Amino acid sequence: MQAGAVDGQAPPPPGPGELLVRTPADVPEPLAPGVVVVLPGGFRMSAGPAPAPREAVRPVPVPTVPEDASPADAERVRAPAHGIVRLLTEVLAGRRPPDGVTAVTTPAVRRYLTAARIVHPARPSRGRPGPGGRVGAPGCGSPGGSTARRTPRVHVGLPRPDVAEVCATVTVAGRVRALALRLDRAPDGRWLATAVRLV
Repeated sequence: MQAGAVDGQAPPPPGPGELLVRTPADVPEPLAPGVVVVLPGGFRMSAGPAPAPREAVRPVPVPTVPEDASPADAERVRAPAHGIVRLLTEVLAGRRPPDGVTAVTTPAVRRYLTAARIVHPARPSRGRPGPGGRVGAPGCGSPGGSTARRTPRVHVGLPRPDVAEVCATVTVAGRVRALALRLDRAPDGRWLATAVRLV
């Protein structure tokens, strides 16, 4: 607000774009941009210049909510998860080469298995002959014996229908270990181990 008249002088008549009012209560709300209000005594007030046009507001993309996995989905992946855990345990225990699990693993997982696996030296076993009638056959306490083939305990979680998080308790070289892995469903429907960690 600014004074536009000298004491004792009548205010000039309103010009273009000016609005003459008697009291501040007569000022319209809202006041149009660029209009100058002239009050008694020559005081003037305005709403300021017209605002610059705003840029068009772009809509914020709504994130896609993944489809929820049902208990039935988790049950269907349990059998493949058990099979993959068994195969990976055999690789880690040195009973199966890493290339033997190509169908259910990615190259990165096979590299990890190669680095983490236990390689047993080739030496005669002192165990009793197994069911096959030869020393070192499964069931005689060798690396492929009943202790190493103990059925793992497997827990499966499905954050999404095409992703499974698996945690298993396995026995490797006579030690109970935790095996964590992620399974992703391939386009052909197979489940692939895409990440593995032996704890």
